[in-house]
Amino acid sequence: MRIARNYVPIIITFVCLSISSCVTQAPTVKNDKQSPTPVKTINSYVPLGQESDEANFTQLELARDQGKATEAALTYLLQNSFGEEMTAGPYHIAFCIEKPKGYYQQVNGKSTWVPPSGNAFISVIVRDGFDGRIIPDLNIKLTMESRLVDIFKSKQLPYGWFPLVNRYGDNVELPQRDEYSLKIEIDIPKFKREDYINGDRYPEIVKADFNHFSFQINELKDPVRSDNQNAWLALAVAQGRAEQDALETMMGKVATDGKEEQNGDYLVAYTYDYAAGYWELKAGKLKYNNRIIQSTEKNGNIGIIVMDKMTGRFLPNLTISARFLYDLNPIVKVNPELVWHPWLYHYAQNIRIPGGKSYTLQVHADPPAFRRYDKNIGEIMNKPIDISFSDIKVKSGQK
Repeated sequence: MRIARNYVPIIITFVCLSISSCVTQAPTVKNDKQSPTPVKTINSYVPLGQESDEANFTQLELARDQGKATEAALTYLLQNSFGEEMTAGPYHIAFCIEKPKGYYQQVNGKSTWVPPSGNAFISVIVRDGFDGRIIPDLNIKLTMESRLVDIFKSKQLPYGWFPLVNRYGDNVELPQRDEYSLKIEIDIPKFKREDYINGDRYPEIVKADFNHFSFQINELKDPVRSDNQNAWLALAVAQGRAEQDALETMMGKVATDGKEEQNGDYLVAYTYDYAAGYWELKAGKLKYNNRIIQSTEKNGNIGIIVMDKMTGRFLPNLTISARFLYDLNPIVKVNPELVWHPWLYHYAQNIRIPGGKSYTLQVHADPPAFRRYDKNIGEIMNKPIDISFSDIKVKSGQK
């Protein structure tokens, strides 16, 4: 995915703040609760946000608009539950504790309702320290302690779709009232990062501690209810609208070709552009793969973007396959993987394909394996994606 190169570089500056000054000031529900005390020894810093071949200043602002919409939804969540946010490493990390939740999940090919369990629901939201976007496809481990016992150690939180803000979470069983400490550990993300300048981010394991907080189980709330739907639904849709703005910019002004269509409960788009390099995790370290730029083995890049129709938010953790056809004959088959991009998450893969022709692109994705929360709303996205795009104009080359 390319941008015009005739710009004057502008570096977005930042100030590295201490943990104590970076804690989000969104209020939490009081009700005789004691707020967490974040540890003040974690090294925090703001990731890069500079103009590059992948992102000019205006496009970086598209990412920040997505982050602002997410922050508004998170603020609402924290105001109507128990939780807090801090800055640790390159992330904003928040936790939230609510009433137990049920969810839909694909079991043996069918959408199955799993009722609430335990007496509380704990979730974690991880956002980029520069633009504030939620970071998908993470491995998050929790340790939670009370004054007397270890409640759980190294519990992995699964990703889920939520009506308000997507995040990682699970039901748990907690003492009725106690003082708690929560430790969160985030592994180095395995996804590739596009953009030589901005993509060198999330290079290490990050830990965040929330210490000495208390609440009463019987005071936990459900922030998303039918009686307050107007409030939370508007916040969810605003997140999708910000992502749609970025997608429309990519399709209309950056990629050599692109289109979006509805397919059942999904919005599906493709973008086609020149082949690109990327950062990837090798032996525990990020390394930039520029082989694609130095050779002609790949000459194109296909991007697939999938969003839920209800809110327009991007859907990670999907298994996608696609193929290009010419005169009904398959030419290229691909399995695009999730790629971090400075202003538009997508699934992508570099390919080699004859240029100067028009192709048909067929896209398939299995129903998402992640949980979909809320009994009244969550029974969506339970069917596969099968969609075709015709008359795709292919231009070949490398950036």
